[in-house]
Amino acid sequence: MKRKTSSRTTTANNANKEFHVFNYMEELVNITLKGLISQLPKTNKPSGREEVDIRALALNRLWPMYVTTEKGKKFVQRDVVTDKIDRDVTRELRAALEIVAKHPVSKSAAVPA
Repeated sequence: MKRKTSSRTTTANNANKEFHVFNYMEELVNITLKGLISQLPKTNKPSGREEVDIRALALNRLWPMYVTTEKGKKFVQRDVVTDKIDRDVTRELRAALEIVAKHPVSKSAAVPA
């Protein structure tokens, strides 16, 4: 099964082997944001465009955690638990949710001209 890669993923091919650079922080932000959104009342849930803005705002304030292997990903996941990085991610996502809630995307701005 091939993993879905983000726009930041870089791939190199070496003798029929693919190598990927993956920012685990993006995955952590996505997982945490889904949990936060599920707790919101239906009327306050962000649109798809707003979710992307929230992720971008949070990721710009967090540090990257690049890995190249599953072993590296597991190592980073242990760091997340040990260093309580999930608290930082949650804090930044909540701040981004507030910013986007104060400045919602208008319907006319969401549709390209």
